[in-house]
Amino acid sequence: MTHRGNMIITIKIENKKQDCDVANVDCINKKCFAPHRYIHQNRSIDGGSVTHQDKGFSCATRNYHGCPDNPLSL
Repeated sequence: MTHRGNMIITIKIENKKQDCDVANVDCINKKCFAPHRYIHQNRSIDGGSVTHQDKGFSCATRNYHGCPDNPLSL
């Protein structure tokens, strides 16, 4: 798996232009590109579960699995 760094591109999602954190500018044209809002899950001091969602978008494939070596094969 490769990870070439982060950059922000503009995509149209939810009927408006949004910023999306991706590995490189070509990500928008690859089959593996899956924009979403990342959900963080943590434990609170009292042992309860705490979740929050990022305000901006990022690539789900990269967040959960890393960028594939051959993104066109997905």
